[in-house]
Amino acid sequence: MKKVAEKENGRRRTPAARALSDRLYNALTESSPDGIIVHQQGILVHANSRALNLFGAVSLAQLQSR
Repeated sequence: MKKVAEKENGRRRTPAARALSDRLYNALTESSPDGIIVHQQGILVHANSRALNLFGAVSLAQLQSR
């Protein structure tokens, strides 16, 4: 999903555009009342605070180590 979002009109986005996109993505997932976990090929790459709370973790790294 992120790979698709990385390209606009066949060109890679600038670092500033990527940073803005990442901030908006994090704001969206953090505003959800649901736990959201994202993985790529079985590796956890993102978990919102609700998901961390549900699993009793305080960080993504702690969740990844389980």
